[in-house]
Amino acid sequence: MQRSRGVVWVVFLAVSGPAWGGAGDLSPKASEQIVGEWQGVKGWDITSEMGLQFDKDGTFKVTRRQGPGLTRDNKKTEAKTVTVAEGRYTIEGGQLRMTAKVDGKEATQSREIKTLTDKVLILANDSGKTSEFKRK
Repeated sequence: MQRSRGVVWVVFLAVSGPAWGGAGDLSPKASEQIVGEWQGVKGWDITSEMGLQFDKDGTFKVTRRQGPGLTRDNKKTEAKTVTVAEGRYTIEGGQLRMTAKVDGKEATQSREIKTLTDKVLILANDSGKTSEFKRK
């Protein structure tokens, strides 16, 4: 269980912060444009198995695709998508703020929105490392 909690925390930190279509030019339209499902492409701590889902009501989910594979006793498992974190988000001044419960405690992370188009979402952490997503 400790390992899975750690994975949730890392995944949440990886995806949880300014610009729409280019730095410093965040339009009010960004709150509408971010709505939908996004698949991880590349970046720090991001894989193609990771996904983000932003809903109109201000909620989000971080998902991860698992399998197919084998259990410890060599039984086949089917591929499935699991939710590893969920919570609420806001976009203010080019910052994507995501708040979720991790290990029973509320945690908030901000990421700069470097790029937000109909097809691409690029987020940057405080160190400037980026994570890129494409619309599903």
